[in-house]
Amino acid sequence: MSHHPRFDPMPELATQAALDMAIRPFIERFMKEDKRARATSLFMPKQTRTEWKDALPLLDTRRGRTYSDRDLQPWHGVRGVFLVDKDAFSVDAKTALGLYVTDPWLFVAYTATFAVVHYQVGESLLFT
Repeated sequence: MSHHPRFDPMPELATQAALDMAIRPFIERFMKEDKRARATSLFMPKQTRTEWKDALPLLDTRRGRTYSDRDLQPWHGVRGVFLVDKDAFSVDAKTALGLYVTDPWLFVAYTATFAVVHYQVGESLLFT
């Protein structure tokens, strides 16, 4: 079985330090309070069998809202981590939002100033 790179060109893989900078505050800000301990055990660091989409049911969706591309323009230069399947990449928001992925994905800005969560085609939320 040949492994094609998920993206061409492949963005930089996120380091554990980069993930810590994004995921810890993401859990504290955007996860349901009673799910934070579970999220921490799954994602700090991410367990081998865990996929990033396993975070979706733990999110406090009251913190999320639908958005337009224009809403995100001021944040295009913000860097963070793009999370899909078991992969994590360090990119800026504009690059993340331009990647073509049909699977659920998350973009979490460093320090979790905001996050974009893509559930399925046509269904994404901006968490602030």
